[in-house]
Amino acid sequence: MLVQVVSESGAYSEVESVDGMSISLRPGDRFIGVLGNRESGKYLAGGVPPNGVPIASGTVLDLLTNGGIVGICASAPEYLGVPLQVRCLGLITKGGRRVSTLARLEGGDELSQSVPIVLVAATSTDVGKTTCATRMVSSFARAGYRVGAAKLSGTGCLEDIEALRAAGAHGAIDFPDVGLPSTYTSREFYMRAIRHMVRELNGDDIDVIIGELGGDIVWANVPTLLKMPDFMRFVCGIVVIAGDAVAAIGTASLFSRWGVETPVHYVSSPFQNHYSVQLRLEMYLGHGCFNPRNVVDMERLAVELRQAAFGTSP
Repeated sequence: MLVQVVSESGAYSEVESVDGMSISLRPGDRFIGVLGNRESGKYLAGGVPPNGVPIASGTVLDLLTNGGIVGICASAPEYLGVPLQVRCLGLITKGGRRVSTLARLEGGDELSQSVPIVLVAATSTDVGKTTCATRMVSSFARAGYRVGAAKLSGTGCLEDIEALRAAGAHGAIDFPDVGLPSTYTSREFYMRAIRHMVRELNGDDIDVIIGELGGDIVWANVPTLLKMPDFMRFVCGIVVIAGDAVAAIGTASLFSRWGVETPVHYVSSPFQNHYSVQLRLEMYLGHGCFNPRNVVDMERLAVELRQAAFGTSP
C-alpha cells in the first residue's frame, strides 16, 4: 500500500530504500509499505490481527520495522517509544488487480536435493548471529567454496542479507525475495517459502548454504524449520549463539524434544564471560563452547563445519 507519514517521530523514523539505504521519514513523506506481522522479543510486536485490518483511504497504521512493514502495534517497549504512524492512501494495483507479495510463493513440493546446509541461530536477538554467520561465509569462501547465504527467519530487511553478500557469498536470498515480509506467518506459507529459497540457491551453482535464523529459536517458525524432515536431512551442523549458559542448556532440552539430531555447536555470547559459560556447559551438557571473540576459536568452528559438510577441509 501507499502510505503517508503523519507523526513527527516514532520507534522507527527511517525506512530502507530498495538499495538498502536508510531514509529519514518526516510528516508528509510517502512510501510503499506492506502489511505484515512482527513479533520481536526485543523490539515492536504487532501486525495484522486474526480478524484482519479494515483498509480504506485514511486508515492509520503503525510502522513496525524500518524494512517497511506496517500494521497495528500490539506492544512497544518503553525504551523504544511509540511507533511512527502512517496513513493509508490506497492499495497498490497492477493491471487492475491488488498487488500481493504472496503471489511470489511457489508450490510447496518437498525438497529432494540440496547442497549441505549450515544453520546459525541464537537464543535471543542482538547476540551476534549475523557476525557469526558472516564469519562462516567468509571462512568457507576463503577455503575455496562457493557459498549461498540465506536469512531463513525473522523480519525482512536488507541489512543482514547485504552483510552476508559482503562477506563473500556467491548468492544470497531473503524470505521477502519469495513473498514473505516476515516469517511470523502460517506454517504452510513458511514451508513453501523455505523450499522456494533453497531451490533458488541450489540453482546458483553453489557448494554450501549458510542460513541465518533471525530472532530466537522458539518463534518466527524456527521450530517449524527444525521439524521439516526434507529440509533437515541436508543440514550438517547448527551453530547456536547462547545468551547465557541457561539458554544453551534450555536449547539442548528443546532440540531433544523436537527430535533434532543434527550436531549442535554452541557459541557463547560476546557479552558473557566465556570461561564461566564454558565451565557450566561442560558440567550440564558434557562439552564446552566456542569463543566469538577469539579468531582462532571461530576458525576452528568453521573447520569443523566444513568437515561435516564435505568430509574434509582444504
